[in-house]
Amino acid sequence: MNDLEIQLSALNELRSFLEQFREELGEKLIAYSNRFLAIREAGLSVQVADTYMANFCEPNTQQLRNLIETIAERDLPYVKENIDITEQALARARRG
Repeated sequence: MNDLEIQLSALNELRSFLEQFREELGEKLIAYSNRFLAIREAGLSVQVADTYMANFCEPNTQQLRNLIETIAERDLPYVKENIDITEQALARARRG
């Protein structure tokens, strides 16, 4: 039973980390976009800004969006499923 409790604790810690990490990535994505726009408005040349936007900013933001989505749609459901399985096993073990 102790092993299951340790497993459950670790899974809950991983779930919590992933949720927080996903949230932080979303905040960083917004900050990244806002910072680029501010620098652009502060006088970055149109040519440099457009090239950076097309070759770096857009691909970077898409990768971050993909990571955020993957965590939400794949990582978290996998961890939550394992939490459910472990909780059920723990309940069975406690019943004897």
